[in-house]
Amino acid sequence: DCWCNDFCQAHGNCCSDYAVECGEKPAKCEKCGRYTCDEWIEWDAGKYTCESLAHDWGCACAGCKCKGKAQMTLNLFSEQKHPEARCLDGSIAGYYIRPGNEKVKFLVFLEGGGWCYDQNCKEPTPDGTLKDCWKRSSGNLGSSKRWPTIKPQEYLTGILSEDVKENPVFSNWTVVFVPYCDGASFTGNSVVDGLHFKGEPILKAVLTELESKEGILDASRVVLSGGSAGASAVYFHADYIAKRLKGGACSRSETLQKRMLSMLGAAGPDDNADETCRQMEVLALPDAGFFLDVPDHEGVRCWPNQMIGLFNVSGGYSSLHAGCLDKYKSEPWRCLFPEYFADLMETRLFILNSLYDSSEITYSLGLDCCPGDCPYWKRACTPSEMQLYEKLRLGHLEAWKDVVRRPGNGVWAISCI
Repeated sequence: DCWCNDFCQAHGNCCSDYAVECGEKPAKCEKCGRYTCDEWIEWDAGKYTCESLAHDWGCACAGCKCKGKAQMTLNLFSEQKHPEARCLDGSIAGYYIRPGNEKVKFLVFLEGGGWCYDQNCKEPTPDGTLKDCWKRSSGNLGSSKRWPTIKPQEYLTGILSEDVKENPVFSNWTVVFVPYCDGASFTGNSVVDGLHFKGEPILKAVLTELESKEGILDASRVVLSGGSAGASAVYFHADYIAKRLKGGACSRSETLQKRMLSMLGAAGPDDNADETCRQMEVLALPDAGFFLDVPDHEGVRCWPNQMIGLFNVSGGYSSLHAGCLDKYKSEPWRCLFPEYFADLMETRLFILNSLYDSSEITYSLGLDCCPGDCPYWKRACTPSEMQLYEKLRLGHLEAWKDVVRRPGNGVWAISCI
């Protein structure tokens, strides 16, 4: 149908559709001050809409496209191109992307969501681990079958928000959200009893698609982030990702230079080649993934045992930090815990972590108490339990000591409980 009323003209882009369908030319997008409404929105989509420009500044946005907030859309992998990039249940994995106005700045966020492991942490078994992973494979953390085509806005908060007030640094960046469905922090490349522990192929497929389709090799800055188990993945993979992206950007720039020289009939190396290769900066920003190797309140290495049991089943050790695996050849399990290798990381690192991480309080220490008025734990801690709180704080500070001494690194350690 061909229609275009005043409301549509002022608040949407249906009049552009009207022109296509009916052959009539829509109204011209007039300027509001120095720029048109569309130009204001393109400059800062997180701040401006046609509605806000009309309400706050009296702009007449008739005839403007008035593009709304960019949506974060799902891209499932091609099974022919990436046959191994599968979730626990065998469904094909993928990634979400929201293009930003900052075309040369990318935020790549690895989703968190715990791990699958034997709930009996004192004596975890392979059967107990597989049972939990089978359970996980039926939900969104183990299968892509029910992933929404558009990522709901309510899940895109903090550094994922496109609201410039909430997120002044990253709101205009191109944001890549990588759903987590392998159960082991984007590690492993095996199939065990029908479960696909394919985190490594998933991660490599994401990078391949970002390189070939999304323009990440043209980026000047890439920030790799993630939350909880996704933050653990940042520690595991940041150096590999940084090396791969920088190498790809360098090869790309050299290829372009050679083509230009060939077209111009010039010969010989370009004096600026090395400088061009150094233009991409990759930074690591893990949020709450620095989980310590600590025993619980009964002296049992509860959560560490569960993680080791998972990786014994999944075979994911080979996907962990290469420098750590080289250092601890006979003890690869240490590379599950950043305290043993974060100082080896070459990628610039800014740690976001609580000194009293709620996951560590619950799952590592096994505590259900709080020294104050907490929403989750109503029981007051005993003196001996408070000593475990303090030991956790000191453990983090000790583990970060060598990391933050390296120039360019930092930590924001939240001390609230």
